[in-house]
Amino acid sequence: VDSTCVHGLVPSGKNLGGKILDLIFNGPKSEGQSFKDPNRSELAVRYGAVLSSRFPASRYLNGAWVGCTWDHVEKCLKAACGARGSHKRMEFRLSEAASSLEFLVAVLGDDIVGPGATAGDTDASAFRGRPAYALFSPLGLRESTKVTFRWLARTWAKYAHMVDEGGGDDYTSKMSHNANRCLMALGKLACLVSWVFCSTQGYEMDNENLSLLIKDVLVTEFQNLSRSEQKSLLLSVLLSMDADYAYHLQITVGEILEMTSDLQMCGIF
Repeated sequence: VDSTCVHGLVPSGKNLGGKILDLIFNGPKSEGQSFKDPNRSELAVRYGAVLSSRFPASRYLNGAWVGCTWDHVEKCLKAACGARGSHKRMEFRLSEAASSLEFLVAVLGDDIVGPGATAGDTDASAFRGRPAYALFSPLGLRESTKVTFRWLARTWAKYAHMVDEGGGDDYTSKMSHNANRCLMALGKLACLVSWVFCSTQGYEMDNENLSLLIKDVLVTEFQNLSRSEQKSLLLSVLLSMDADYAYHLQITVGEILEMTSDLQMCGIF
């Protein structure tokens, strides 16, 4: 494999990762100019996800982080909320946003948490030095966690009605599907960032300090809504925190928000 990479017959891990990232974040290029194409972006995401599941923690997968920064992550976090325009344009933008988020989740999951991680498995030595860890350093892990949950909350506030209603014409149905993809990926990304925060602080995932931080962000984001809207959105956020290793975090945040019975009604206890 190394020999064929040297001769340019197949892309190296570094080149392959860079090309996948560039295609997802910036779109394909024609004569040096980038343009948006959600179909190609989604194909790149699926290819990246296959690499992630087939070669976890390999040196070829690690190459996918070359050129990826916190700015890329934050751009993905904001993308769904920034979607505007006609139904066709919204569907286009949401598909692009979902593809970017799903790629981040796929590679972050292997690089930070690793395969087979369980709740409470937050030993810092398990990921220290991995390429993805550097993504969160510029902003600081506490602030990165707050920003991630802030955009998770805002995205739910914007698209909850669309996910609940579904149906409609073809574009509306696709918008609903892609909005749901964004929300589920954001929930998983929030769990991953929380895992990193706990690891660096020496916390378990049910740590009260982290749970209070998350609670403060969510309550602030939903404070101008009616009580029933707040409760519905808080439950939606909790349910989207869907990862085996984040189960105890989900439960603890639910307890602090006084929503234990609501989670139990959804089969989480």
